[in-house]
Amino acid sequence: MSANEQHIYGADGEGSGSEGSEDTEDAPEFEATPRRTPTAAVSTLKEATTGVLPVGRVKRIMKQEQTVKAVAGDATFLIAKATEMFLEGLASRSAAQLSKAGRVSVTYSDVASSVAEWKPCNFLRDIVPKRMSPKELLLLQQDGASAKRRKKNPLAPTT
Repeated sequence: MSANEQHIYGADGEGSGSEGSEDTEDAPEFEATPRRTPTAAVSTLKEATTGVLPVGRVKRIMKQEQTVKAVAGDATFLIAKATEMFLEGLASRSAAQLSKAGRVSVTYSDVASSVAEWKPCNFLRDIVPKRMSPKELLLLQQDGASAKRRKKNPLAPTT
């Protein structure tokens, strides 16, 4: 007989336990645990297995890598979950940018600012640069061209 059955039926198995009795002082109280916020760790198995990103597509993307022959299901799930968490972080930082500006819509500049400021987004800095005016872009290109010239001929005069 298990410990739970002994609690219900009593040690002799005849139902002399606390089940159905009027005295409930010895009965343990069960409290519902509060639900966690979306950014907190996954709290239930159901939440862990249902994600925003389709695992099949994540697996297909992973298999596009030349060196990958097969992908385990748990690895695919972990990549999908990590991607979701990364996107949550980027989205919340972008939303913080727009709330500072007093707007209600996330814009390219909000995302670009978040990418520039948040260290995990370093790999995105070339893909999502801050917007520049045509004049700023021209100056940047001229500086880059003059830097290339200086690299080829360090003794050449600068303009």
